[in-house]
Amino acid sequence: MTTPDNRKAEPNSSAPSLRRRDALTLPALLLPVLAGLSAPDATAGPLDPGGLFGPPADPVVPGRSPGWGTTIVDIAEGGWRPPPGAPPQSWEYAPIIGMFSDPGFYVCYARWFPGWMSAPHVYPVDRHSIGVSGAWNIGASTRIDLASTQPVTAGQYAIRRAGAPHYDGALPDATEPAVFILFGNGPAIPTLVDPNQAIYVRV
Repeated sequence: MTTPDNRKAEPNSSAPSLRRRDALTLPALLLPVLAGLSAPDATAGPLDPGGLFGPPADPVVPGRSPGWGTTIVDIAEGGWRPPPGAPPQSWEYAPIIGMFSDPGFYVCYARWFPGWMSAPHVYPVDRHSIGVSGAWNIGASTRIDLASTQPVTAGQYAIRRAGAPHYDGALPDATEPAVFILFGNGPAIPTLVDPNQAIYVRV
């Protein structure tokens, strides 16, 4: 490139120093990020025993990995468990990646058994879900009204927005548990609309 009087333009003498400065600063900026990525997560799901961003883990389902970093898991292999305080055969979950009670991305299976609902509650974050089997009924109100609930069936997507009162579960006449996938960014801790009400309600 030349200037109007045909003299060559002088290079920007500040550019090399900026590049040197960035090279010196970048590692310092990345240190906390790298430290966070290497920290294991004791609550991680079966596909990610080292934590979502932890060291790569070998597949845990033999015979169902086409190659490194890819694993297929059947719904029965998630390890169903009730949360603390849940009545037997009311609500259970099976963590796959992360944990909805912790910061970060999570994926888990969940299921409501027939005749159980959650009390109306809200979340501080959006709660995403996809129906897997059975009829999972959702209501959007500050009180339970089974007649106003809508079923989420296999393949359907539902979202509960942060701060929106809602409740969900399986109706008493359901013939099988309502199974669905929950995912999003945690922590997704429910806050009851009525703090004096139990979160698991027999209907």
